[in-house]
Amino acid sequence: MKKCLSPFILGIVCLSGCARVPIDLMQPEKSTLVIRSAQSRSFDVQSDKRLLQASLSVLQDMGYTIKESSSEYGVLTAEKEASAISAGQVVGAIAIAVLSGQAIPVDRTQQITATMVVLDKDQESRAVARTVFQRVVTRTDNTQYYENITDQNVYKEFYEKLDKALFLEVNNV
Repeated sequence: MKKCLSPFILGIVCLSGCARVPIDLMQPEKSTLVIRSAQSRSFDVQSDKRLLQASLSVLQDMGYTIKESSSEYGVLTAEKEASAISAGQVVGAIAIAVLSGQAIPVDRTQQITATMVVLDKDQESRAVARTVFQRVVTRTDNTQYYENITDQNVYKEFYEKLDKALFLEVNNV
């Protein structure tokens, strides 16, 4: 038995040595760069703390609860729970249930997390922030799935509100 396996194992080892690592293995996909661009924004601020404080206020106004905040490290994390029920998904589930006799789970609730990191200043009075929105969706059968929110409009809306908050804060309005 051992004599039979030795040539087999030797053959596998030899063939695996022929595999090449793709040249672009560590290169991000173009879609990743587009998403990262939407998630990042540069701000004219004198202080990272001011940017974090304005972000904290905006997220609270949007219904988020602040979970962690560190001005020393430039990190802010906030969460909120929301309904994940989609009329189209429910109608589809009902149609499948009627046609097949099997109920399929649909999205019920979602826990949305916003994480902001203020990166080193790129200039004396400019700071770069990257915000990532993610969600964990709980379905009607209590299974869960996780996904990054990649809709550019979500980030555009957040950064527009943050721009307004910074303007108001700087001008003491």
